[in-house]
Amino acid sequence: MESSSSNDEISLNIKCNHCNTSITNRMYTLKFGEHERFFCYDACRKAYQEKYGSRIKEIKNRHRKKQE
Repeated sequence: MESSSSNDEISLNIKCNHCNTSITNRMYTLKFGEHERFFCYDACRKAYQEKYGSRIKEIKNRHRKKQE
């Protein structure tokens, strides 16, 4: 096993959950229930919310009921 020094970098390739583009700058997130989605722009986050709004609402409600 190789030891790592403080100068080592970790690189992650995270893709936008809406447009599938690699996220290289600021990452926008959407958390609902026990899920978290990642987006390259706020516009992608909003488009995802519009597309899957009813499903997201269902998941939030189920999660809320589990917490009670």
